[in-house]
Amino acid sequence: MPFYLTRDPVPSADMRNVFDNAQNLDFALNDITSSFWTDRLGRNRMSWFGLESAFTVKLTDFESRFATQLTTQETAFDAAQADKEARFVHFLDSSGYVFLGDYEDGPFQFSARNQYIRFQGQFFRLSKETDTGFTTTGTDETTFTNDVTHLVLIDGDTLRQNLGSGDGDPIVAPEKVRLATVDDDSDFPLDATLAELIFEVNPRMWKSLVKKGATPDLDDWSDAIQAALNYANKKKKKFVNTESYGIGKTIELPFPVTIEFLKYWGKWYALPGFAGHMVKSKNAPEGDYMTLRDPVNECYCITIRGMTLDGGWLSDESTPDYIAQENGLQLFGVQHSLDDIIIMNVRGKPYNIGGRDFTTVPGMAPSDYLRLRADHCGEEAFIFGGSSDSHALMVKVRDAGQKADSAYNAIRVGPNGTLRAGFFHVWNTSQAKRHANCLDVTAWDSIFVNMHFEGAANSQIQVSGGRNQFIGFEVYNQWKSGGAMIKNLNSSNSFKGRAYINQTILPNVSVYAMQLGDAENAASFTNVDMEIYNTKPGAVNAVNHTGYLSGKFAGDTTNYTSEQDRALVVSGSLVEGKDSVIFSTPQYRSFIGGGSVNLAKGMNATGDVNSQGLIYGQNAVLRNVTIALPSTSGTLYKVSNGTVMIKE
Repeated sequence: MPFYLTRDPVPSADMRNVFDNAQNLDFALNDITSSFWTDRLGRNRMSWFGLESAFTVKLTDFESRFATQLTTQETAFDAAQADKEARFVHFLDSSGYVFLGDYEDGPFQFSARNQYIRFQGQFFRLSKETDTGFTTTGTDETTFTNDVTHLVLIDGDTLRQNLGSGDGDPIVAPEKVRLATVDDDSDFPLDATLAELIFEVNPRMWKSLVKKGATPDLDDWSDAIQAALNYANKKKKKFVNTESYGIGKTIELPFPVTIEFLKYWGKWYALPGFAGHMVKSKNAPEGDYMTLRDPVNECYCITIRGMTLDGGWLSDESTPDYIAQENGLQLFGVQHSLDDIIIMNVRGKPYNIGGRDFTTVPGMAPSDYLRLRADHCGEEAFIFGGSSDSHALMVKVRDAGQKADSAYNAIRVGPNGTLRAGFFHVWNTSQAKRHANCLDVTAWDSIFVNMHFEGAANSQIQVSGGRNQFIGFEVYNQWKSGGAMIKNLNSSNSFKGRAYINQTILPNVSVYAMQLGDAENAASFTNVDMEIYNTKPGAVNAVNHTGYLSGKFAGDTTNYTSEQDRALVVSGSLVEGKDSVIFSTPQYRSFIGGGSVNLAKGMNATGDVNSQGLIYGQNAVLRNVTIALPSTSGTLYKVSNGTVMIKE
């Protein structure tokens, strides 16, 4: 049928164009001799046969190039595998392994554990469960299926095989890997996880040692804690305590060891019936570390951070289950470091800390104590004894000396060493029982800086050692009359601070700011720079003092009038025949004494009054001279015209 070839534009409804399109479509789809056909507008179009032919050509080209690339890669891979196998075989040979041969060339007998065979490119040796002398049973895949149960891979394929199996999860999650065996001399527990082995030591790793109580809070973790501490010391790891554990017996600290508690969560608490010290250093001697100085054994380098100990004791009457409990932390030795520790409700001493003043550990005498607190204890809150030049900073004590049997001091610093101390705070909230003294110092050559003491029954500071410095302190509110807020019983001590009685709280308490010496102990060469308020009957009671009392007093206690019901600035032996000097007293020249020389320097007048009855100097001032005729011979009085007379 002929083509009309009208070349009418598209679209067209002309039947001639319809006939042309029908013939073109038939040619495009069914002709298998020509790759192109011409449409009614004269354009060449690819026929279906042409499309199929072009695709076949491209496919053949792609297949050829892919085959070439694959061959190249296979060749490189085979070469790499051959090189790897050769190097691995060399490694095995150089490591003492002996190659028996390919499995297919067997059977082979394994006479030693360093022998291995090869099967399908992989190397196998005897498993640890199979004894030497094992002989393979065949040479093909069927027999190898049975023989492989006695063999293990000895290259990286072992790891790849395990990662691809159910064993892969614990390998990439160390907290799921657990010990199946341990060395004969190891004290590490079975079933511990790999993560625990790597990162930290904690009591839960020894939870099998816990003695179960009637309830979980009565479980006794003592043995688990002790095992963890011993392991931490042995393996040089850090002990970490993140939970609250009850203990039924003393925990002994090996040394050296580092112990870290999770603050506010990690705690050890004494279980009912607890007897002895809660925690002590290994081989720590018994006794009060104020005087103990030369034990047979000493420990060193115990570091504790963030510990909380709760002894459970409130009083012998209300908590009788804890009547056999002793101290909280019994720590003896040198070069210890304590930081951020709270010890509470202990029947004995929360902190009994001491050490040798002449240690055998080279260069390791001083210890460091930082941010320590004691809350509610039966005896002294702190004993700082022993080694020289230790440092204590930010120490707090609340409600010390709560046992009914005797009077205890809050903090005692021993005679066998020196202490560098700062930021101590002692107070008392108990109305039933008060500590005797806030700070009792028998040490020499120590320094105490920026301290606040209050609430003691007897004295806030008592010093029987010498050459100590107290700088920037405040003593506040002493609760018993008749004594002194500061009691100095030795020589060459220096005091710079403030003494204050709150008369709103304690209107009837009458104490001196400072007492110098007592019947058994003479104080001498005391230096003071003190601000004093409301200490009745006066500033200083010099019971037994020799040498100079130097420095100055300031505050309302030294501003005397008869209405204030206070005595002289200084009373006692200083006005009973001792030579003395008082500096910078804000009172006018009104000091009368019984010594040969009694001077009051730095005042507003330049005259002196002495026991010889002579008044001399310029602009001498006498205050509060009576106008009534005295009855005692030698007494000064003033007549109506202002003349000062002496009663004959």
